[in-house]
Amino acid sequence: MMNWKAKSKSKKVFVEFDNGREELFTAGGRRRVVMQDDNRAGRIVYVNGEVELADGTKAWAILCFDETSSGEHWDTMVWMESGKVIVSGGGFAAGLGKSEAEVYPYRYKYHVPLVDCHDHHVGADGWSTEAMRIVE
Repeated sequence: MMNWKAKSKSKKVFVEFDNGREELFTAGGRRRVVMQDDNRAGRIVYVNGEVELADGTKAWAILCFDETSSGEHWDTMVWMESGKVIVSGGGFAAGLGKSEAEVYPYRYKYHVPLVDCHDHHVGADGWSTEAMRIVE
């Protein structure tokens, strides 16, 4: 099992969103950024957290949720030891330097509370109860 958290702790990254807005996140931090908040489309938030990959690797993360649809998890960004951040989606496993079997399924834990969520998909220990599997 690898632990990328120690070497990447406190590394910073600017995340640029589709609307041109940039926000600074710190590995291991407790940031919460609301990207969209309206009654029609819901409230999309990005929060600091961590992941545990299928092979046991632990890493800091930035997690995206839709707070108004019961806390659906939409996206994951993972800090590597170098401080580089890899975004989930096509090529996620390869970007992390791992096989899909080493990455999926992974678990997540957020470090900033979500609000207005009726079904957080996490257990009493704060870790996700549904393992994440993204089709690449």
